[in-house]
Amino acid sequence: MVVTLSGNPAACAVGYEILVAPLIRKLQGGLTDIVTVNAVCINGYPLSTNRSRRFLRGRLVFKRDRWEVEVLPGQKPSMLCSLLDCNALIELPAGHAPVTAGANLSVIVLYGSSFFDSRQPF
Repeated sequence: MVVTLSGNPAACAVGYEILVAPLIRKLQGGLTDIVTVNAVCINGYPLSTNRSRRFLRGRLVFKRDRWEVEVLPGQKPSMLCSLLDCNALIELPAGHAPVTAGANLSVIVLYGSSFFDSRQPF
């Protein structure tokens, strides 16, 4: 089997998490489901209207009895800085408007983050 990914570092990381990691877990007999939660965005992101589905790198925390997500800086596909504190991917459907603080967003929890080793509610 051969899997090819984008040559841009951050885009490659996102493609790996969405496509390749679930496949590898399935081949190993592990969990293949992508875990998503609804979270309140604590900051905005000036997104131009996109024609395609998009994934923003984010930092997910559970506090005040709710999930909160921060859009991390450096969202260009070639920038690695947004991967440093990334534990979630914010899924934006095609045509999504700019992200505003307080918006409810669908967020993919990344395997390997501390949430899978703790008792956080899903």
